[in-house]
Amino acid sequence: MVRTMKISRNRVSLNVICFAALLVIFSASAGQCSAVRKINQIKEPLFSCPAIVLSGSGFDLKLETDSLPVKSIFLVDIKNNSNAFPLELKNPSDSKGIRSYKAIVSSDVPEGLYNLAAEFDNGVTDNQPHSVRVIKKYKKQYHFIHLTDIHFNAGKVMPEKRNAIRQQLLRDIEESKPEFVLFSGDLGLYPKDYDRDYEDSYRRFKQELSVPIFMVPGNHEFYIDKTETSDIDGKSYWDVSYGPAYNSFDYDGMHYMGLNTFDWPARWRDRYNEEVKRAGTTGLAYIGPEQWEWMKSDMAKAAGSDKTIVIYTHIPVELLQGGRRIGTVNQEKMPGPTYNKVLKIFEKAGVSHVFVGHVHINSVRKLGNTTEMLTLGAGHTNRDSDPRWGYRIIRVFNNKITGTETHEITYTDLD
Repeated sequence: MVRTMKISRNRVSLNVICFAALLVIFSASAGQCSAVRKINQIKEPLFSCPAIVLSGSGFDLKLETDSLPVKSIFLVDIKNNSNAFPLELKNPSDSKGIRSYKAIVSSDVPEGLYNLAAEFDNGVTDNQPHSVRVIKKYKKQYHFIHLTDIHFNAGKVMPEKRNAIRQQLLRDIEESKPEFVLFSGDLGLYPKDYDRDYEDSYRRFKQELSVPIFMVPGNHEFYIDKTETSDIDGKSYWDVSYGPAYNSFDYDGMHYMGLNTFDWPARWRDRYNEEVKRAGTTGLAYIGPEQWEWMKSDMAKAAGSDKTIVIYTHIPVELLQGGRRIGTVNQEKMPGPTYNKVLKIFEKAGVSHVFVGHVHINSVRKLGNTTEMLTLGAGHTNRDSDPRWGYRIIRVFNNKITGTETHEITYTDLD
């Protein structure tokens, strides 16, 4: 069945208002993580993993099937809610509670970043901000940004200036007009502040950036804290606010993969557990079996299409603990891949670059034939005597990375 969604611009404005009201009601009744719940009926694309689509072509759309059939779905200009463009939905299919479509963008839709808005037959509305970018053609020459370790609200020394640093960096990114941003983790710091930091990070990224941002978690988003009256699990916060912990997308002949290198089972993410402290897993890398199978399949498909593969992640892959026995009381052999296994598939697929955070420094080194680039933290620094923060600019020409540079600022650079 092919269904074309049509909606007037006046109706769009009404739906946006209704959606805002719906969020207030939902948040008040959703329980734990309600303050950060951003994902409801729309499952793909998302704020944290948007679609970049050529006008006149389509993107994959996934909706929760528990709701009644979709009544209308459209793109809404992020800068002008009165500019809305209906989508044509093709090739519906259902699997595991998810209804998938190919959403076709009309050739007359202007280039830009859009919110994705949906209304269902039961009157429920949903919205994913900044989730679709429409372009007329792929650029042969462009740049993107690697941003990491922004640690919103962290820092005991001059916290007001530290937040001003973060805001200035986001504004600098916006002014540079990248094609997209790759964020590789560490939004906040510790579980006791997850309610604030998850909400704050979402708001700030949405407010300061009008370019697509692709995101994976670091270690600080996924901690578990059992010292409070109720357990806090950072993964549940990520699930309802940002969604998938790993992802991939294509831009012309480039294939970008976001890996979650803090994919530990719950037992080894317990931030204040003594055995976990002794094992050191709260700062080490791990890729679980499910992600490993996806990773091998996704990478092989990209390599078979002769695409240049670029990876972004948080913890360096050299710190992977797959195959090791972890623990002192109840030892557990971790089934995920070792560093050597990951390096082998990098070499087989011809992975060009891996962009990494976690260490808060700028560094370049070779992992076999792959170039690994560590990027300075945007909200945390290891240099107390000469504090500076920043991000990395990566330049692409004809589907190859041709150069990178770092953008660094200090307190003296604040506007």
